[in-house]
Amino acid sequence: MSTITTKDETSIYYKDWGSGQPIVYPGAPHGITDTHKDQLNADPLAFIQA
Repeated sequence: MSTITTKDETSIYYKDWGSGQPIVYPGAPHGITDTHKDQLNADPLAFIQA
């Protein structure tokens, strides 16, 4: 399992799916699909159009 450890010693798991820039939503809650719906729809569209 690949993890990074933050300054406060929190371990965050990640999976490397290849190349590309990750998209991070700092402070996003567990229900991100409801609270950040517009951004979650816009990001893939911007990627496709790039």
